[in-house]
Amino acid sequence: MANVAPSPLALDDLVMQARARDRVARRWATIFTLIPIVVGVVILGSVGWEIRRAETELATVDTQLTVAKSDLALAQTDASTQRRAAETLRVQVSELNGQVKTLSETLKLATDIQRFRYSGNILEDAKGIASRYPKQWPLLQSVLTLQTDRVPWKLGGTTPQEGFDSPSFAAYLLLQRKLLTGSIGDVRSRLPELLPLRASPQVGDLIFYQQNYAMFYFIDSGGRPFVIGMTPLGILALLPDFATRTDIRAITY
Repeated sequence: MANVAPSPLALDDLVMQARARDRVARRWATIFTLIPIVVGVVILGSVGWEIRRAETELATVDTQLTVAKSDLALAQTDASTQRRAAETLRVQVSELNGQVKTLSETLKLATDIQRFRYSGNILEDAKGIASRYPKQWPLLQSVLTLQTDRVPWKLGGTTPQEGFDSPSFAAYLLLQRKLLTGSIGDVRSRLPELLPLRASPQVGDLIFYQQNYAMFYFIDSGGRPFVIGMTPLGILALLPDFATRTDIRAITY
């Protein structure tokens, strides 16, 4: 059987069908090419949004951290201020307690002063005391001079201008007469350990009492003992048993 050649019309149909299939294939190729791009854009957009959200949260955290650091600094400053205020308050309370104690002792001494006041006149008996105790007399003379000058009582005072308490008055006199050496503050706090202990007092010795008095012991020309030193009522001469003794310290003149 002989082959029949296709007609021109049939060839045109085949060409058109081929072209149509090519166009469809190209469209599907374009679509398949665009899918990864679209997906990539969506993913990138999502990642970008997450990054921006994370940056916003980080900025918020940084702000909160800065505020927290500022609050911590303020809290530390407040704590330091409160500690200083508490320490100042403790010092003030301690000072007030000291003042109350001094006032209590002053009132007690003022109540008992007439019973324990030395009844002699040291100035009138000065020659008799000086002749009997020439080595100790200069210290007693210094005490009488300060008494005449009305040197006041001052808790912790260290000079005649501001005044003395009882131990600082004794320390001042011992330093003035060169019977001890050092600073008045050091000598005042260490008086008992700087002087040797004695069983019974001798003229010029220092007697310590429970109420933190340090008084010099003397005997007048009539044989009557007395102690003299600083009290909350000023420099007074009193009987040796005006308060409870703690110990007696010897002074070498």
